[in-house]
Amino acid sequence: MRILALDLGERHIGAAISDESGRIAFPCTVLEKGEKFFQELKKIVEDYHVEKIVIGHPLDIRGEEGKEGRKSRKEAEGLKDILKIDCVLWDERYTSRQASDILRGKGKKKKESEHMIAATILLQSYLDCLRTEGRSED
Repeated sequence: MRILALDLGERHIGAAISDESGRIAFPCTVLEKGEKFFQELKKIVEDYHVEKIVIGHPLDIRGEEGKEGRKSRKEAEGLKDILKIDCVLWDERYTSRQASDILRGKGKKKKESEHMIAATILLQSYLDCLRTEGRSED
């Protein structure tokens, strides 16, 4: 079963996809918010036979949901309604910082790429948690 992760930004949305066994996360693409967003996202879901979407849930330092967290929750609910697919929120604290550090180490500074790398880190965290809890998504 493939799982898709999304790192929601103001203008760009980073996407990462798991392998078929649901063990390894790979960078997928960067989508732009706008007219074609849902069409492009639906194509990814269909092409990869995605069965679940993990959406970054920005929590504050105490692990509480603030304004941005509520916004992500609302977007997740909207995606679930539109795509008819299970959407889960996953703590994304520090993924953007990690992605920025990775890109800086490679000499790249594109903000769009940062969202894709953050989505990959987010998804790998989710997959690792499933594995350590003894749950499998296949």
